[in-house]
Amino acid sequence: QSSNHASIAVTVTPGLADVTQSTVTVSPPSVPADGSSTASITVTLKDANGNALTSSGGTMTFDAPTLGSIGTVTDNQDGTYTATFTAGTTSGSATMQGKLDGSNLTSAPSLALTVGIADLSQSTVTVSPSSLTADGSSTASITVVLKDANGNALTSSGGTITFDTPTLGSIGAVTDNQDGTY
Repeated sequence: QSSNHASIAVTVTPGLADVTQSTVTVSPPSVPADGSSTASITVTLKDANGNALTSSGGTMTFDAPTLGSIGTVTDNQDGTYTATFTAGTTSGSATMQGKLDGSNLTSAPSLALTVGIADLSQSTVTVSPSSLTADGSSTASITVVLKDANGNALTSSGGTITFDTPTLGSIGAVTDNQDGTY
């Protein structure tokens, strides 16, 4: 008894892109707020069942982030899109809100724009009050605020602050508030 078996090849393909299943990633997760640092943005389109698309899924755009800019979005024709974020000079958090054919993707990661190192030309020293009675007991407060080259206030210690010995009085211990101020 012999039987003939026929084979049929079936190709299973992903469905249409689903904005709730598709993902946006940013690498690295933080860059300096220096006006030139970049991060790579990758969009991976997936269908409603989480299957990655294997061809273009539509037009991908991004909302303009407030702390930098996003260059041209490249459709890699394999269900992925890439773009480059360029940091501005203000520290904070930039959201990478992608839109597929005008609809927001649920995945919208944030990129941290970090403060640079202390720059003496941008940092400030203030004294209050600005004048004292020469009575041997009057005091004034000295405040140092460290800022980076772009004027962003540091949010952590910037190192050790010392003062030259004044000729008409003395300066007590300097307290590092661990937030860029002393």
